[in-house]
Parts: sequence; C-alpha cells; structure tokens
Amino acid sequence: MHHFPHRLAATLCAASLATFSLAAGAADATILHVFGGKKDGDGLSSPLIVDAAGRLFGSSTVGGAHGGGIVFELVPPAAGQGAWTEQVLFDFAAANVLGTSATGSAPRSSLWFGDGGTLLGTTSGGAPLGAGNVFQLTPPASGTGAWTQGIVHTFASGDQDAGFPEGMPIARNASTTRYGTTLGGGPANVGALYSIAPPKTAGAPWRETLLFSFSGPDGALPINDLLADAKGNLYGVTEIGGAKNLGTVFRLSPPKTRGGAWTQTTLHTFTGGADGRAPDQKLTIDAQGALWGTTASGGSHLLGNIFRLSPPARASGKWVFENMHEFADAPAGQSPHSGLTPDGAGGFYGTTGAGGAADCGTIFHFVPQTAAGAPAAFTTLSSFTGGQGGAFPYGHLLLSNGVLYGSTFGSTSSDGLSCDGSSVAFRFVP
Repeated sequence: MHHFPHRLAATLCAASLATFSLAAGAADATILHVFGGKKDGDGLSSPLIVDAAGRLFGSSTVGGAHGGGIVFELVPPAAGQGAWTEQVLFDFAAANVLGTSATGSAPRSSLWFGDGGTLLGTTSGGAPLGAGNVFQLTPPASGTGAWTQGIVHTFASGDQDAGFPEGMPIARNASTTRYGTTLGGGPANVGALYSIAPPKTAGAPWRETLLFSFSGPDGALPINDLLADAKGNLYGVTEIGGAKNLGTVFRLSPPKTRGGAWTQTTLHTFTGGADGRAPDQKLTIDAQGALWGTTASGGSHLLGNIFRLSPPARASGKWVFENMHEFADAPAGQSPHSGLTPDGAGGFYGTTGAGGAADCGTIFHFVPQTAAGAPAAFTTLSSFTGGQGGAFPYGHLLLSNGVLYGSTFGSTSSDGLSCDGSSVAFRFVP
C-alpha cells in the first residue's frame, strides 16, 4: 500500500477563469521507468534533476533493499534509441520502532549537485535522532562500484533545532549557504526555517542555524522548497496554520545587520473559499515580482486553483491575491500537487493529482491573460492512464531543452482513490 504524503489522499477524494481545452491528439507521457518491488524504489514525490549528459537523478520515499527509500540514476539510451536504464545509487535503511536509522530514511526533497560529482539531499525521518538529516553521496573513484554516504548534518528537532526536512534547501544569491524548511522543530514543533553552510576547512562540520520557528497563527508545516528573489528575501508556503488554519504564503527577510534576526511576514492567509487551501508546493516568481502557486484543494469547486500574489505599489501596502484559474472537472484535472514550472514565454506547466481521462492525473499548460487583453488559456496536454502508465503525479516538473520530466507517486484503490497506478518517471514533449 502507498502511504500518501500528509493528507493528500483525503484531498484527492474531495469554474475555471480561463478558456479550457484538451490538446488535439494529446499524447501520453513517455514512461522512462516503472518503480516498485523490494529492490527498487517506490512512492516518488520529489522533482528530478538532470546533469550535462542528460542523466536524471532522483529519490523515492520508500522501497529499496532496506525499505527506507533509494537514490537512483536514469541513463538515457545511446542516440535516443532503446530504453532508459535505472541504477540504484544508494539504499536507505528503514526507521526502526524508535524512529531512528543510521542512514536516515524517506528522502522527500529534490537532490542537488555538489563538488566532485557528489549528490546531496535530505531525509525526512530516521537518522540517529529520528528527525532526518542532510546527506552527501560520493561516486566511486573508478567509475564502478558503490556510492558512499556521508552525513552532513543530523537534525535534532525540539525547541532549539529544526526537524523533519522535506524541501530541498536552496542557494541564495552567490552564497554557498543553503536555506530550507522542516515540518517540525521550534518551541511549537509545527515547522521551522533553517540555513546550512559547508565548512571553510575540509573535514570540519557543516553549520546549521535555526532562522525562524512557526507557531501556528503565523503558519504551520512549511513544506517544499523556498524561493529566493534578487534582494535575498525567501518565500514559501505553509500547508496549514494562519488565521483559518488552511495555510499561508510567507516571506523571510534577511537581517539588516550582521548577526541580526530574520523577519517573517505573512503575505496571505488562505480562507478555503475562492482563494483555495492547503498549498503544498514551491512558489514561482515572475518578472514583475509576483508570486505564482497552486493550492491542492479549496476554491469554488473544492479542487484547487492557480493563484498570483502581487507585491504592493508601496512598501507599506498589502500584497494582492488573485485567483487565476480554478480546477473544476475531471477532464481538465483536479487537485494540483506540482506547483508551476515557467515555460519561458510567460506561461506555466504543471500537473494534477487526479482527473483526466482515467482519473489518474494530468499534465497541463496555463497561459495567463496578456497585457494586450488576450484571454487566459488552460490546456490539458496529457492524462496518466494508471497501471504502468503511472498515477498521481507529484512534485515540480523539470523543463530541460524543451522536454518536461517528472514522476508519479502511484496510487491504489486501497488508498481510497479510483485509480490504480504505479510510481513512474516520465518525459513529455509539449
């Protein structure tokens, strides 16, 4: 049985503002690998990354030889022919009855590339203190053999530390320090924001700093990656908390003096009405400084929406929330859990966790209304088919050289959903 992230199964059981269409002759996504089985991973929920050679890297939350998830590599076929090849780079140990494991378990964040061909990531649980870790995988020196894991940082949770990371810590400006979110930690234990910096001297420990702890009214369960603007501000969402306990959008501003405190500002509190509820994916910023995102539920049809949050004209003003598109019916897709990936021309790609031809999720394209007055347009590009065709896409899409790459978490009828489908990695040419 799949174990869905957070409360997403309930969300999925749960009038567009744009012109809607189904892409003529819409094609299925190309399945690169079907996951499952004890020696393979399962339950993919993090975005894929790609290297200069076109190889894809990712992680799974469960599965593998020890049940705690894997890190994998997908190698494209030579000259674009034949099948992609999967290689399991590392198996995580499942957490024991105390919630601990030596390696960490259940990696949910996207990976990132480090020096010397290394891969870094986070585990959302396990580790010696049971609250997850930041890890680094080093490739074998000879090109063959096993990758080796090093623990960069172990989270402790509790009043004075963050715990249970899920999003990838991001870089801000040109600094090597990275910034991330955790679902636990801090005095209220409802989530925190942290920074982690590599050592200046080889072999020294990495330095983690707790930047802000949520308390509930200001948000709870900050989830997924943060977003940085040109001024170094960080933006993100909380899945719950806020005045209605239905989620928030927030900003974390750097201190004005060295060593000072970071400042958290709530930019929007979701009400569960037309503005939606339960945002659970990272934000995107446009050229005007507006934040774009999705909610997994809420809206007029309770099936989620696409929103824009525009900065005020004056520094003392309020950010302006706009509902840009509401998910309304099965053919168009329902309950997005991907956030938005810019298409480079003012539009966005994304996925929905349900709906589509087989009610197994969709890939969509959204183009906002233009300054010249052209109406917004929403197009369903492809539907997942269930079975080995995948079900329940989750996590940000990767756009590389005009091709979209992503993954599905997978679903079964025992999860309370109408679609049975595998966890897969896929590609789609828009």
